[in-house]
Amino acid sequence: MTDVPKFGLLFGMALLDVKIIPDPILRVTTEKVEVFDQKLHTFLDDMYETMIDAIGIGLAAPQVGSTQRIAIMDLTIEGVPYPAITSLSGKDASAHVYNGRLELINPVLVSKGAIVPSDEGCLSIPDYRDSIKRPGTVVITAQDRRGDEYKVEAEDLAAFCIQHEMDHLDGVLFVDHLSRLKMQLFRRWCAKNGFEWQPRIGS
Repeated sequence: MTDVPKFGLLFGMALLDVKIIPDPILRVTTEKVEVFDQKLHTFLDDMYETMIDAIGIGLAAPQVGSTQRIAIMDLTIEGVPYPAITSLSGKDASAHVYNGRLELINPVLVSKGAIVPSDEGCLSIPDYRDSIKRPGTVVITAQDRRGDEYKVEAEDLAAFCIQHEMDHLDGVLFVDHLSRLKMQLFRRWCAKNGFEWQPRIGS
């Protein structure tokens, strides 16, 4: 998900290649993370640097070529407070926030609220934004980089960002939620801007 001003690169991390439509990995259903080690930590750090460099507030693993069930987000860049976090591992809630960001590993949707409009963009569809409809509140569980489980209760932008990134983990793009008319306009936009659009199988 996109929204933020440009920041400099972080030292000791690497930029990853952001995949753009119609890269087939954007339609892959991701696999559960089983090993929480230094290799995972390095990948998470590289994801964060890539997200910041690409001017984003959220990023999912398929967007950088990985099939791991991982998403990250940092709304503090936008001045948005953290959503409510509850540890399910007997820790302080702050222990599940790493350097100001949420790392959502193996996230699971628990509940969702009423449908409301959400204005969104995506790093994998450069320079395109549109309004879709999503639940305005969500409750999820996830694991942090140590494998410790926690719960997030989010609303508004935090809820939209979480859903946007979790969609990526199941091969869904935010434009898949467009109305039929808006989808026709999006297809025209793709043709005009040199993007090939491939709808999700079964959509």
